[in-house]
Order: sequence, then structure tokens, then C-alpha cells
Amino acid sequence: RQYTGSLLFTAKTQRTQRTEIGRLKPVLKALGEFSLENLENGQRIVAYRDERARRVSTKTGRKVSLDDVRLELAALSAVFAWVVENRILARNPLVGIKRPQGKPRRRRVYEDEELNLLSAMVAEHLSGDQREAARFLIIQRELGCRPSELTGLKREDVDLDHAAVIFRDTKDQ
Repeated sequence: RQYTGSLLFTAKTQRTQRTEIGRLKPVLKALGEFSLENLENGQRIVAYRDERARRVSTKTGRKVSLDDVRLELAALSAVFAWVVENRILARNPLVGIKRPQGKPRRRRVYEDEELNLLSAMVAEHLSGDQREAARFLIIQRELGCRPSELTGLKREDVDLDHAAVIFRDTKDQ
């Protein structure tokens, strides 16, 4: 609760705040009964990581993804960064703990799929929303941006004369 009221947390975007809170829920369920001092050596966190990576999701019926586990640990590390900054503990126990890596995505848009999108942009038998979605995906693919970056664009961010787009709020900033 103290962390979510802190400047470190409230300076994040609303979306990031919601995501981080969601990522912390399973962590708090598993580790919330322990004091910070009981987590300081990292052993319980490692045990949580290993157990969580083996767990089957009640929502999907599939194993929890390694990326989910990694992101949960990243959210917990942000909490511990605040703890260290406030001198509650001397060090972040997640430093040095390996985080699982998910499988790299290899999915690519095939030529026939791209042709289908191009056809969908102008297909009169499709709804306006479907044609707009196809245009959105083609533009996103051409620009190589995230969907949220594209939806955040404003007219002044697009320079048609120079064929340039400025992304003002990206993860890489």
C-alpha cells in the first residue's frame, strides 16, 4: 500500500500502474504473509519463482507462462527498489535472482495474410470497422510500432511531406 502511494509508483502511467498491480496480486497471495526481512535473503522469492513456473492457471487451464513469471518478478523488484530507497532494507533481494525467459516469438505475417489485409481495407462487403482495423494493422506493420504507440499519435506527429512520424511516448524513451 505504501509503495502504490509513493511518487515512484504514481509517476507511472495509469496503464502501467494497473498492469503492475495485476502482476503483484499472485506475488502478494504467495508472499504477502512474510515480512520484508523474511524475504531479504531471496530464498522464498526463488521458491515462489520455481513454484509459479510449474503452476497451472485457473483461468486458462494451461501452465503459467514464463513471461508472466518474469513480469511478476519485475513488478516485485520495483517494490523492493522503493523499499531500498526508503532504507527499509539495504538491498533489493531480486538482484542476482535469475528471471525465466519465455520462448522468443517467431510469428511473422505471411504474404497471403498481408494480401488479405490489403484486400480487406477496401472490401465493400466488410463493415467500416473491419476495413478500419485492416488499415490500422497495415499502418502499424509499415511503421514497425506498437499498437499503443499508433493509437497515441496526433495529427501534428505526422509529417506527410517528409514521410515521417514522431512517437512521443514510447517504451524506449
